[in-house]
Amino acid sequence: MSSKRPQASRPKRNNKNIPISNSINLTRDKIISGLVRFSFKYHKRTEKFNLDSKDEKYQNNNLRVLLERLQEYCTNPAHDLMCKRSHATRCKRINFEKSTESCFGIKGEEQLVDHPFELNMSTDKYGRIHGFFIDDTFFVVWLDPDHKLFK
Repeated sequence: MSSKRPQASRPKRNNKNIPISNSINLTRDKIISGLVRFSFKYHKRTEKFNLDSKDEKYQNNNLRVLLERLQEYCTNPAHDLMCKRSHATRCKRINFEKSTESCFGIKGEEQLVDHPFELNMSTDKYGRIHGFFIDDTFFVVWLDPDHKLFK
């Protein structure tokens, strides 16, 4: 006699009977398709680029402001941020020739980064977020509350 317990058979599904949860996911995917997403996969916290502002009155607000701004950016299509110049979104390409850095310095940068971008955290007093887009995802490389990339 075998010691294995018999397994319960599962009903087979055909494509006509899509479970409700899958139809909800399809709808959700349509809603968020194209909207900006953020990744910190390539984030580099350095002495120069971090949320520790020299100005103490901004230190306590930087994280709150950053999260609020990322949430606001997530309501925009990535294409609109990259292509439509708007004071509200404050997204523009970085020209490393006019900055204190020559590149991000991440492995495989030549293949990963088509164009480096900066996003404002809020008004200029809270600094910028530097990174790059791949499709709808903005990969954050540096957080720059003191505008050190262009000093």
